[in-house]
Amino acid sequence: MAHNFQLAKGIEISDISRVQEAYCITKEKDYFLLRINVSGEKIENMFLELSKKVKQPAFFILETPTNKEIEERLRKTPQDDFHKDVFYLNSLNYNGLQIFFNKYKETLIHNGGISFGYSSYSTGGQVMDEVYVGSYKIFHIYTNEPHKYEFLLKKHDYAKKDKLITLRDVINRDNQGTRIISLPGALQPYKLIEELEKEGLEFAERRTDA
Repeated sequence: MAHNFQLAKGIEISDISRVQEAYCITKEKDYFLLRINVSGEKIENMFLELSKKVKQPAFFILETPTNKEIEERLRKTPQDDFHKDVFYLNSLNYNGLQIFFNKYKETLIHNGGISFGYSSYSTGGQVMDEVYVGSYKIFHIYTNEPHKYEFLLKKHDYAKKDKLITLRDVINRDNQGTRIISLPGALQPYKLIEELEKEGLEFAERRTDA
């Protein structure tokens, strides 16, 4: 795909010349994993189009950096991992997802510390179906039905790669990556949580931010 790859506003990496819009697929034990490089200006449309394929009923996943005061208690040394808080917005159908995402898209897409996804409730059973936008806004799809997603990716001219070079792969000592969580025109993660709790957002767990 001949296209200059763009970063979300909250992501800074000096040299991304090796990163292209493309995808790869691997077979895990119980599911297929698709990883996709999506240019920043296309994150909204690709997330919504891919999420339309997720089996219903489904729910929204939000991951934010752990509050600074809590983080200071958890991390004993500068070398210790940072943490993230995981929240679920339950029973969100696709129409509801579109409305919700349009309302908060600037923060979800461009805040460098936020990850999000849309997952079927059947993930823990025989069927797995989840679209997840993780660290550095790299897309991951966990599914037992990869063909429906591949069809959509090919429709948008995403090339299939045996080895996908992602933004994380080009980060090193000389080409460092930065994730910015304070952006003009976007909500701070903690303010976003306050807003979404009014809509039914529930805390699920706290994890290390690997």
